[in-house]
Amino acid sequence: MSWSASLKEPILLKDLTMDSFTFTPQTGNGAQESSEQFERAFHAAGDLLDTGALGGDDKKFVVSLAGHANEGHEPVQGWANDYISISITQAP
Repeated sequence: MSWSASLKEPILLKDLTMDSFTFTPQTGNGAQESSEQFERAFHAAGDLLDTGALGGDDKKFVVSLAGHANEGHEPVQGWANDYISISITQAP
């Protein structure tokens, strides 16, 4: 199973926290690993926003994070391999 997290509403960079997201965790095998991936994806998204490459501090953003984690981050036949996806869009 996979996990996903998205912002509840467009947000300024200064207001971005992990609590700003609606996080739908993976259940069963890989649940702990999916929470670790969410935390890392959150920090990576923040690092990207900090660069200003997507707009300045006065802009609002929509951020969506997703991924899949296998137990121990090891491939499992018949399941997706581990991945993380980060989508950041400047809000109008």
